[in-house]
Amino acid sequence: MQNVAAINPTQASAGGDWAIGPGSVTWKVLRDPVVFIVGQIRNSMVLLFHPPFAASSEHDMFIIDPLLRFRRVGMYAYSATFGSSKDAEKFSRMVRTRHGQVVGTEPITQRPYQSHSEYELALTSVIQSTSYLFTYEAIHGRLPDDERDQFYCEQQIPAAMIGIQPRHLPASYGEAMDFLHHAHQRFAVGLIGRRLLAPYDRSDYPKGTAMGDLPWLQRKLGLYVTRVVSDMASLTLLEDERMLYSVNRRPKMLTEGGVRASIKLFSAFMRSKLGMKALSWYLQNKAFNIFANALKVEDGPGYAERKANFVVPDPQGLYRELPDLKRNWPGSVADYALGREVESDVPVVEAASAGA
Repeated sequence: MQNVAAINPTQASAGGDWAIGPGSVTWKVLRDPVVFIVGQIRNSMVLLFHPPFAASSEHDMFIIDPLLRFRRVGMYAYSATFGSSKDAEKFSRMVRTRHGQVVGTEPITQRPYQSHSEYELALTSVIQSTSYLFTYEAIHGRLPDDERDQFYCEQQIPAAMIGIQPRHLPASYGEAMDFLHHAHQRFAVGLIGRRLLAPYDRSDYPKGTAMGDLPWLQRKLGLYVTRVVSDMASLTLLEDERMLYSVNRRPKMLTEGGVRASIKLFSAFMRSKLGMKALSWYLQNKAFNIFANALKVEDGPGYAERKANFVVPDPQGLYRELPDLKRNWPGSVADYALGREVESDVPVVEAASAGA
């Protein structure tokens, strides 16, 4: 695992005040646009397994206009990953503002939820980081163990900027898998989650949505593409997640081998000039230019030296304290298996009396 330092020495040598910086594993993983595209579909699948996340869809554009929703996520992801500290802070501030508006009641447990909750913020970050890593490895092969660990250390940086306490996040691949194993114990797919997953399965997009209101041929083509990409994402699901996903249809590419070949071909296309042009249109100029400029630096002379000398910046210095944060962190990454939370709906004294 790489050391963590307050200042990244590669920033000065590469001529930029980077949020993460050239030579990082994060830049290596996310420079392939398909890692973001398929990774975000995988991320959206797994988030729906946590009931509060499924319930929060009423605040989201996920069903109303998924393309617009993923465009906004992409603008943040590429700016926070490949941009300067200033770029990352600008887009992170937008995410913090949006998250602050996500509150409601989860229908399965009838418990209130809010996006600005310690555990939910950490879970979101771990699922997203893992989605990117697993998608990259499905295309390009498994990363070495030290690079896997470094990737999770680096992912603490954009997470800290949207209000996630770095010590709540895994600092290695093993810690991330342990975190997710514990999280799986509380996963459940309710009716809302199944409705949101339905277009990945056999159902049409509902009327009144951007996809559902398209002309018949465009809608069917959109559904086909959605299902092809969701098949790619399903390749990377962990076994527990695959059981919850439970889509009851054959892959659009007919076999798992066909799906694996399709994700590699998709990657090759998106890394071509035509694919990058499509990405530029989708992300819009500001975010795409940040990405393109970073690639010029990454592909310039001295990459081996930058990689060898890369030091992960200290995420704690970038942490943004949220004024409306719900403190429900259990105490450590691994302790979530015990189900302990700082806050409880039942006062301690009453709980003790009831158990007596």
